[in-house]
Amino acid sequence: MDQTKQLYAWEDAWSSWNAASCTLSECRRFVRMACKSYKVPVPSVTMHKHTEYSYFSPDDNKIALRHDQRNVPIALHEASHAILWHYYRDTIADHGKEFVGVYLYLLTMSECAPAIALTASLRHYGIRWTRNMTPEKVLQKKKPAQEAG
Repeated sequence: MDQTKQLYAWEDAWSSWNAASCTLSECRRFVRMACKSYKVPVPSVTMHKHTEYSYFSPDDNKIALRHDQRNVPIALHEASHAILWHYYRDTIADHGKEFVGVYLYLLTMSECAPAIALTASLRHYGIRWTRNMTPEKVLQKKKPAQEAG
């Protein structure tokens, strides 16, 4: 099930997640913390003005944040893509249950919002997630995929 539209609508409902509320350096710090906790390579983090959304590029292990999306939740959204790429490559949905599970864990640990508020609002938007996508649980289940080549 593709829940991308619901996930973007959910993020839009958190007004502070739609503003440049921190520095690029702060975004980098949160991405580094997230990726190190899951034991995956830390992507470079830059800013751009050229596309509709911020994004993670697995080809060069890079996160590009749109200037007005320079905030912790969006940095963690993209870090979640980086983390899951290193474990699952393209075998899971970009905004599927595993993604939301990792994202929810990172948002909670970073104190972006209380867990109870995050999960209640996810349910309200009909978004599904895999529970317990903590670093320990993910590392028990999978090893990071080997780099091609």
